[in-house]
Amino acid sequence: MVVVVSDLDAILLDLDGTILDTTEELCHAVATAANRMAVPSLPPLHHTDIITKYPNLFGAPLEEFHDTIIAPHYRSNSNSNKNDERHKDDNDHHDHAQSTQRFVQFFLEAVEEQNTPCPAFSDVVNALQHLRKTHSSLLFGVATTKPSPVAEHDLTSQSVPATLHPLFSHVQGTDSGIQPKPSPDVLLRCAEVLGVDIRRTVYVGDTRRDGVAAKAAGCAACLTVRRGEDQNLDALGADGLIHGFDEIEDALRNIPI
Repeated sequence: MVVVVSDLDAILLDLDGTILDTTEELCHAVATAANRMAVPSLPPLHHTDIITKYPNLFGAPLEEFHDTIIAPHYRSNSNSNKNDERHKDDNDHHDHAQSTQRFVQFFLEAVEEQNTPCPAFSDVVNALQHLRKTHSSLLFGVATTKPSPVAEHDLTSQSVPATLHPLFSHVQGTDSGIQPKPSPDVLLRCAEVLGVDIRRTVYVGDTRRDGVAAKAAGCAACLTVRRGEDQNLDALGADGLIHGFDEIEDALRNIPI
């Protein structure tokens, strides 16, 4: 059936790329981290390369950025006996873990060096406030790949309107024991804390993995397409698309649940 907005228990929202405009920060930090890895066979990356060459990584955990960008160029420097495959595999696993850790550390350093809090998209606050005004029982929650404390910090930075954070009844990140999207864990935990039926929620995100996570959780997915991505609903795993939050209420009326 089609959504009647007043019948929804909650709207869950992704953070980066959906609520916050983190694209430039992310691209700069990933490119910087990759370049600092100094992998001989990987040409230097510009921040625009992250969008053009790796568009499907938006919304992914940092480990996946490493495995897609760095790992294909990775060669074990282990001096292990080539005839001892088990020993070689152990060394490769250890080296891969160290490489991932270095990449993540370089990424975090690059973000800190930028020292520029990411702003919220300008249309988010008004749209959510309007929904709250017209549907007073509707709850809002954040379900993000970021750890919860980091998400809370980002939502209360000086670049974000002070009226945004109070709209959310719960902010849930991928904390201990919670797998990142496209696993549904973070959505299910957010709904559990809110005390709502996940089947009576809509998840608003901006990447295919958000759509996949929503379907796995058992709720509908509405995706934003601000960067001009492929707008095929099936390809994105979405039930509805919006170009901005000013379209969200109309989109909700046309999403089947």
